[in-house]
Amino acid sequence: MFYVKALFPVLLAINLMFAGLVFAILKNDRSARHWIIGCLLGSAGFGLILMRDIWPFSLTFLLSNFLIIVSWFFFATAIEVLLKGSSRLLMWAPPIGLIYTAGLALIQNSDSKYLIPIHVGVSWALVRSEEHTSELQSH
Repeated sequence: MFYVKALFPVLLAINLMFAGLVFAILKNDRSARHWIIGCLLGSAGFGLILMRDIWPFSLTFLLSNFLIIVSWFFFATAIEVLLKGSSRLLMWAPPIGLIYTAGLALIQNSDSKYLIPIHVGVSWALVRSEEHTSELQSH
């Protein structure tokens, strides 16, 4: 049987490795700095997942998911800065991360099987609406 928790040390190490590689190669590039921060936040999130046996589950579950969501915003910002020269995605990272984390807390404390697809749908709609808003403002 495959033990999923075995992937988290690998993901943590890969994120740290890529942060180090990008820093060594492109440390003065603006998009590279966003990528490095995304890698470090992802590593912190995966590290918190590994601490679930030591620290309270609710704390590590919610904080790790928040850090991982925010790291994805840093990755997206890095790509957008690289391609377009600027990005406004980071201003959406904290509110969407908090909404996502609040939804996870609600799901964790509820027995409803219908909350998970609603949570995923609302989170995806927030991300998609921000993308459309950015496109409209750029034209």
